[in-house]
Amino acid sequence: MRVYDLFKPSIHAIAAVVPHAIGAWLERRARAKDRQRHRGKRGTLQASSVFGAIALRSAAALRPLRPYSLRFAEEQTAIDDWLAVLEKTLAVETNVGFGVTLEVARLPRLLKGYGDTHDSGR
Repeated sequence: MRVYDLFKPSIHAIAAVVPHAIGAWLERRARAKDRQRHRGKRGTLQASSVFGAIALRSAAALRPLRPYSLRFAEEQTAIDDWLAVLEKTLAVETNVGFGVTLEVARLPRLLKGYGDTHDSGR
């Protein structure tokens, strides 16, 4: 049996996982150019091969660097903003305020996946 992983990373997906300063630079560069040109090229990686397994393990070994990535910084800012809005809606003491608070509390469930899926949820 052979297992393949399909990859189609855009410049934005790459910028999200590199350190914040490099990611911000890549984002600015991508915005300055045509968006269509920065769609990723489709690639496959045979995960069941020795090279594929080493490549995936190497990517997984970068996990300790996640707190320094651009996406982590953006997510932390979004979480802070969400908590501020949640606090404001909790301060409203009406039945309508509770319904709004509940919907605001459920908003993070819309952010799923990565790449285009994550962008459309945002």
